[in-house]
Amino acid sequence: MTGGTIDQNIIVLVTDDTAYALEHIRKFYEVESDVLDCRGVTFPSQDGLPVIMWLPNADDKSIVNHELLHVTNDVMRWAGIELNKETEEIYSYELQYLTRQFYLKIK
Repeated sequence: MTGGTIDQNIIVLVTDDTAYALEHIRKFYEVESDVLDCRGVTFPSQDGLPVIMWLPNADDKSIVNHELLHVTNDVMRWAGIELNKETEEIYSYELQYLTRQFYLKIK
């Protein structure tokens, strides 16, 4: 996925195969093997590298939304847009865009 109008790459991994997920995550970030011992995790961008969102499955929409909010926050911080009353709407549009892209991709 991309960040829409914000130039940021987002890698989304939806798999319960943690060895496969770790292989891809470790191409960009040094992480411990137990980092995926959870219901989902987002690795924020470091030095312009992509944001990575991992989920074992996409069954629980509340967990998907939780991780997509982390992605949104990271993309907006990368763009230099801090969350406040004046920027709340652009954050909402970004979250809406990412959510739509996510569900279009997993169909």
